Amino acid sequence: MSTDGPRSGRHQLIAARLRQLLVGAAPPGYVALESVPWLPSGASTPLLPDVAVVALPDVSLGPVHAVPLLAAEVLDPTENPVDLLERYASAGLRHLWTVDAATSDLTVYLRVGDALVVGAVAQPGSRLRVRDPFSVALDPAELTRST
Repeated sequence: MSTDGPRSGRHQLIAARLRQLLVGAAPPGYVALESVPWLPSGASTPLLPDVAVVALPDVSLGPVHAVPLLAAEVLDPTENPVDLLERYASAGLRHLWTVDAATSDLTVYLRVGDALVVGAVAQPGSRLRVRDPFSVALDPAELTRST
């Protein structure tokens, strides 16, 4: 999400590792990008997910206009997850992942009606397999390992 200041090294590490994981898992014709601006229909200000999986034809010199297949956010202690969920839900996103920068907990949100609701939560040391919008398995500890 757009921020007023620089992100911590831990925040950037988690985002980079998450992007690496999603690059390998994204379906053909899609790419995982870091900090790509997404301008939802009718919005005047773009959203800036830490990682977004978008269709290759939607990648241009400007912001992405189509809804990403998946967006992911690394949550710093000062960020309000309720505000984040509302913004992404109102923009039409169907799949959102958040990673808590302090605990490395991964939360998978799925769209139900007009809201994004918790579909799964994984803590470091537990392996989570997600099948929608594409198949990927991960242990959140992989996102913050020291090697």
